[in-house]
Amino acid sequence: MPRLATSWPLRYDLGQGVEQNFDDAFQWFCQAAERGHLEAAYQLGQSYSYGIYAAQDYDQAIRWFRQAAEGGHADAQYMLVCPTCTASRSTR
Repeated sequence: MPRLATSWPLRYDLGQGVEQNFDDAFQWFCQAAERGHLEAAYQLGQSYSYGIYAAQDYDQAIRWFRQAAEGGHADAQYMLVCPTCTASRSTR
């Protein structure tokens, strides 16, 4: 999937060329992640892990980190095995 899939959410996040809008950034990341974009899935994991753009939800964070990790995203793989990161906080 092209880099465009994550450039638009980042533009809304940072307010680059568009009005800054975190809700729109989150929705763009969701759309890209649902289409299999690994970086977008990782960013959603981060969002849910730290409560950025969305309410903190460790189970959702793990869901998105796992999707990215299974595709080979190294940072997402780390988040799943790090003992002080998201995976240890899940209710599952």
